[in-house]
Amino acid sequence: MIARSKEDVKEITDIIKETKRLSNQDGFLSNKSKIIFLFIIGVANMLQNEMEEVHKSFSELIIELENKPEIISEMPYYYIVSHGYLVRYCAIKKQYNDGFKMIDKLKSLSLNEMFKATDLQITIFTQSYITEMVLYSYIGQHDKATNVIPYVIKGLDKYESKINNEDLVRIYHTISMVYFGVGEYNKALHWLNRIINTNYDDLRQDVIRISKLINLIVHFELGNDDLLSYIYKSSVRFFNQQEKQYKFESVFLDYFKKIALSKRDSKQKETYIKFKEELEKVFKDKYEKNALEYFNFYAWLDSKIHNISFADAIKIRRQNI
Repeated sequence: MIARSKEDVKEITDIIKETKRLSNQDGFLSNKSKIIFLFIIGVANMLQNEMEEVHKSFSELIIELENKPEIISEMPYYYIVSHGYLVRYCAIKKQYNDGFKMIDKLKSLSLNEMFKATDLQITIFTQSYITEMVLYSYIGQHDKATNVIPYVIKGLDKYESKINNEDLVRIYHTISMVYFGVGEYNKALHWLNRIINTNYDDLRQDVIRISKLINLIVHFELGNDDLLSYIYKSSVRFFNQQEKQYKFESVFLDYFKKIALSKRDSKQKETYIKFKEELEKVFKDKYEKNALEYFNFYAWLDSKIHNISFADAIKIRRQNI
């Protein structure tokens, strides 16, 4: 989903350069080739978090297709997911009303005969309801996001066996974060376990690694002190076995041990503050900071420091950014 190293960035940059070189050399032989070009450039920039370029590419792609509706029927997938990418742009740019309007537009596509195929219905489902929950969570309105979950469960009952594992991991993670945001930790744990207890090999290791850290936080919030020591040691072993360990993971595991596995005393607030300060240093590195896409560590620490809810901490941070 996001470039996590300089090596990733070089690979993506090379793809962008080569794609642009080919388009300049040969031009666009058809409308379809231009649409594929815009999609490649959009996704590549998404991976690098270059959001203005993302907006430019996918907006142009949608206009190209809507100007020639007959092509939409031939390339419906591109049309659907482009809207999903633009919802994330709206979230980051605080254009929330535009984001929700785009989600409504996505949902309406499910009623269009052009998108009746099962694989397209699944894509519309994942791109609309999941991005809706993400958008609500992004602005700290987890209570509203919980209203979406019954529709997601209904969609899973209908499509789960046909949804690819990458999207399933994303769905499970999103639901768990919604429940975390409203303090329903047992429900959050249920969906986290669907990620952690399934062997997805190398699939979406970014989400799986974050989920293991969130798993520790959830057990801590539940007061499962007897389990925490075992889960913590298991998590440390997991991260030590990884080819690369990110600095924020090391900082998290170090400070989490101080908070959760030591006696809870009057100095714990100071530890939370130091924890946040260390993360702020680490997250100056944009490759480390990408972890915040999956869990708002700052908001969680703020909720502990100021004794407020996780959702309220997100709202306050959004107002101050």
